[in-house]
Order: sequence, then structure tokens, then C-alpha cells
Amino acid sequence: MSTSLYTKETVKNLSQAKELAPEQWKAFDEFGKSVFEEGALSRKEKEIVAIAITHITQCPYCIDTHTKNAKKPVQRWRN
Repeated sequence: MSTSLYTKETVKNLSQAKELAPEQWKAFDEFGKSVFEEGALSRKEKEIVAIAITHITQCPYCIDTHTKNAKKPVQRWRN
């Protein structure tokens, strides 16, 4: 038995959450998008903070997602 609250298999249930609670899913999605908008911290910096937080919560799929996002190259806009 795992001592972690989260397992990688739990991510499979996220699609059900979208179907069973669409309003809550939409609010969660919009919150996530707004949190990672550029501001005082860049998106990359926010992803690095999220990695630290997800290591505290021990959420493996969040660790994977935020690590992947933090590794993405910084996009530079060309005029």
C-alpha cells in the first residue's frame, strides 16, 4: 500500500472530473491559466515554484507536468 495520497494512476480520473463537475473543472482550469500568466514572476519562475510545492504535496503527476513546463524554452517574441 502506498503512503502517498496521490498515485500516477489517479490522473486517469481527471477526465471524469471534467464530465461530472464541468463548472468546477472550468473554474480550476481558469485559475490555473491565470496563476501562470506573466507578471512579477515569469511563467518559468512560477513553474519552478510549482515544482517545489508539488514536491511538498508529493503529487507525482503535478511534479511531472510542472517539471516538463519549466524545461520548455522561454519564448521570445519577434517584431
